[in-house]
Amino acid sequence: SPYKNVVVNELVLDPQGRKMSKSLGNVVNPFEMLDQHGADILRWYLLVNTPVWIPKRFDAEGLSDMKKKFFRPLLETYKFFILYANIDGFDSREKEIPHKDRTELDRWILSRLQTTVEDVTEQLEKYDTTKAGRLIQEFVDQDLSNWYIRLSRRRFWKGERGQDKTAAYQTLFDILVTLSKLIAPFCPFLAERMYRNLSGEDKAGSVHLCLFPVKDPVKQSKALEEKMSSPRRVVQLGRALRELKELKVRQPLSKIIVVTEKENVRRDIDDFEELIKSELNVKAIEFVADSGSLVSQKVKPNFKALGPKFGQHVNQVAAAIKSFGEKEIEELVLSGKHMVHVGGHEFEVTKNEVEILHEEKEGLAVQSDGAITVGLDTHLTQGLIDEGVAREFINRVQNLRKEAGFEVIERIKITFDGSDTLKKAVVGQKQYILNETLSTEILTAFAHGEFSKEVEINDEKIQISVQRTS
Repeated sequence: SPYKNVVVNELVLDPQGRKMSKSLGNVVNPFEMLDQHGADILRWYLLVNTPVWIPKRFDAEGLSDMKKKFFRPLLETYKFFILYANIDGFDSREKEIPHKDRTELDRWILSRLQTTVEDVTEQLEKYDTTKAGRLIQEFVDQDLSNWYIRLSRRRFWKGERGQDKTAAYQTLFDILVTLSKLIAPFCPFLAERMYRNLSGEDKAGSVHLCLFPVKDPVKQSKALEEKMSSPRRVVQLGRALRELKELKVRQPLSKIIVVTEKENVRRDIDDFEELIKSELNVKAIEFVADSGSLVSQKVKPNFKALGPKFGQHVNQVAAAIKSFGEKEIEELVLSGKHMVHVGGHEFEVTKNEVEILHEEKEGLAVQSDGAITVGLDTHLTQGLIDEGVAREFINRVQNLRKEAGFEVIERIKITFDGSDTLKKAVVGQKQYILNETLSTEILTAFAHGEFSKEVEINDEKIQISVQRTS
């Protein structure tokens, strides 16, 4: 590992803000931190956690947090590229696919890279390493790992090596090389390792002898970055709703319902419909004009406001308020008032004297973010449930392949045993499972193969065996 045995000046940071003293046992041993976490992670933490000119309390757990937010997504992306580039024999010297001929997703991530380079440079020129590092971290974690890679995986997985797959490789290669240069002042060892591995260790010089990245205006499109923001918000809301309702990502759902009054937002979502459906694992996206089809409104009397105003009639007025239907509530919301007739009297009730409650309609989960409201249809048909089981089954098989040490491209035969319900779901989705797992056969009579294991799917324990056929 390039992170070991790196000597730095001794740290004198106190986790509890007390006076530093070896006798008190509160001195942080820098060499222990280096051995435990590595020099680059320690540097990143000290430079990015808080501005260097502000006193800070050293927190060893913060180092682990930095790994999770930055180093893990960066290294997982790097390993993803290396794995599939080696399988496909990708050569960065191949003829470059023109920028205009790449997918919108490719052009978007390259634009985000240019904007990140521009913003990081601006912060470093102000000697603000904290803001600069956080910009890089946000790009790696949110833009690259949690969006571009998630939505591009199948482009790398598919067998044929056409223009689209080559464009994906070239895009990710350019990003990783640029990132190695961008992080070089922060993480000199990781940057050097990445750069030399990507560029060819026997031919490339040091990343620290390269010029710092400069924004390429041809590859930057603020309009495209803005266009992608709406689909990303829909996905974020959809993920949050799945988590709220404890619906597994592998469980397909029939649809999401999107409410927006802005035509450009609807158009942007339409343009990325397939990506959104794939990411949220839904069958369809439906647009509606207003949130009335997603939530119902009810009115609750505010007795603190109504009491002093209506005195002895307050209970009658409150009863009338509770009986308001959609028409009365709409008038109250739009005009701010509504007239009620009780006991031969006419009273004016204002919006400030009631509490308007919004309740999700049955079978829906709803959340809003600015100009977008998303409703997730949570109703599950038997067909959707069976497909969810099949996806869980595929996940377990892929994990077994990995544990067994099988190559990504090797074909296998699967045998398994389970309940009749599970067998029916798997057999019903047989062709889909065969395609996804590169399998030639699935048998419901379990037999020990090269690698067998007991796994769990939806609280049911089953036996699965995988056997190479090629």
